[in-house]
Amino acid sequence: MMVLWRAYITVPKRLIAGVPVTTLVIGPIVLAIWLTMLGAISRITACELTQGQNLTWNEGLRFTVPRWRSLMGAILGPLVIVWFIAAALVLGGWVLMHLPGLNILGGVLYGLFLVGGFLATIILVGYAFGHNLFIPAVVCEGTDAIDAIQRGYTYFFAKPVRLIFYTACGMVGLVVAVTVVLLLVRWTIGFAAEGASVWAGPEGHNMVWRGTFDAISSVPGLFGVGEATDAPVKTWAAGAALIRLWTTIPVILVLAAYLSCGMSVCTAIYLGMRRVCDGQDWSELWVPGMIAGTMAQSMSGRAKVAQELGTQRGPGPIAEVDDE
Repeated sequence: MMVLWRAYITVPKRLIAGVPVTTLVIGPIVLAIWLTMLGAISRITACELTQGQNLTWNEGLRFTVPRWRSLMGAILGPLVIVWFIAAALVLGGWVLMHLPGLNILGGVLYGLFLVGGFLATIILVGYAFGHNLFIPAVVCEGTDAIDAIQRGYTYFFAKPVRLIFYTACGMVGLVVAVTVVLLLVRWTIGFAAEGASVWAGPEGHNMVWRGTFDAISSVPGLFGVGEATDAPVKTWAAGAALIRLWTTIPVILVLAAYLSCGMSVCTAIYLGMRRVCDGQDWSELWVPGMIAGTMAQSMSGRAKVAQELGTQRGPGPIAEVDDE
């Protein structure tokens, strides 16, 4: 019953109260960089899927860096609305619920509290299932945050079963891909540590495995947590720190694979939902120079004109004249 409030209200409140500078100052900067990188992955995936183009990282970042505000607005916009609703409920409860006399008025007006709770619930449910479409909407349509949010919510409420089915299928592929990377990384780390520690002596053995353990324990859900060895001393401690630094690199690769594959899955899901809900062809992709957010309307208009003129639309955005 309280899961939505605790997840979206209590947790942010505790973060602000516990680490205010990190949450309010550093947090937005990190989030902007994070979303820009995810947007670049989504754009690269979209170009490869729709146009067969292989963009470089520089090209992907050049496309998404100017759109970091739209990316942040798309991800934070629904949450800001929910936070305003929550603040209104809290303020209304403070004014109407704890003072004698006014509490009767609070009981009379409690229906408004239920309306606010209903609106917040609808927003959060749509956000939970549709937020993965926001970033692909920005980079595929060249649109702003408002249109991206509208597309994500529209696709979910129009075809919720289809979106859940696509998401489930995408998760299967994501799990397979990440599991392959995880196994390769685990075997690599284990083989290297075992080989380095066989003839290294007690101190060297402890140094190798302590550094390895410290590196993989940062993500226990992926690698599991084994039994920690004794802390090395003197030069062995410095060696363990260096081993931890090196071992962290393949560990990060697992997380990078998860984020990259996950964003690619979200992009493919978005293109599929756009095809089902808007009727846009899979190959249609916004490119600089087009009017942002209007590709669906322009394409549907071109399709209508092509039908009236007895033409047939090709697989891409350019119509081909029917020889017949």
